[in-house]
Amino acid sequence: MKFHKTKLGDKISLCDLELSHLENIIKWIQKKSIDRLRVRFGGGGCCAEDMWYDEDILFGKEVKQQLNYKDYVSELKNRKNKSKQL
Repeated sequence: MKFHKTKLGDKISLCDLELSHLENIIKWIQKKSIDRLRVRFGGGGCCAEDMWYDEDILFGKEVKQQLNYKDYVSELKNRKNKSKQL
């Protein structure tokens, strides 16, 4: 089962997302793949002076891959196919 992670860290199953929310997520990922996406990773240490992280800037396919674009598009296609069958 595929999940969407909210800003607050909650996980929502893709099948439980409202259709408009799902469409907006797809549009946002498409926009970010054109603009850019800054990814921060790393960390460690036990106090502020010991903390570290690194940044990377992603474009195009890398953004879509990092944000699981195919999963969202697949869910949208599944919903459209189900609505056609009804």
